[in-house]
Amino acid sequence: MLNEYSKLLKFKPSIPEKAVEICPETMACRAEGLKRKFMMESMVGVLIEEPFPNLALDEICKQIRDSIQEAFTIENAIKGQLQAKQKIYADKHPNGRPNS
Repeated sequence: MLNEYSKLLKFKPSIPEKAVEICPETMACRAEGLKRKFMMESMVGVLIEEPFPNLALDEICKQIRDSIQEAFTIENAIKGQLQAKQKIYADKHPNGRPNS
C-alpha cells in the first residue's frame, strides 16, 4: 500500500496532447431538463477585473496605519500620565506608604 502512495508523490500531472478545452456552457448544452437547469444555475462567472481596486486598497491600508499610529500615541500619553502620577505619589510618600 505504501508503494502505491509513493507513486502518487512522483506523479506529475500533464495535459494530454489531444485534450480540448471546453467551457461550462458546453457541458450544460448536452444536458436536458432539470439537469440542464441545475447546471446553468450553479455556474459561476469568471472575474475579469481586479477583485478590489488598488486605490481603495491603498486608502484602507493608510487608514489602518493611521489608526495604529494614533493608538501608539494614546498609549504613550497614558504611560506618561501614569508615570507622572507615580512620581508625584513617590515624592509625597517616600517610604511607599501614605501617612494616615
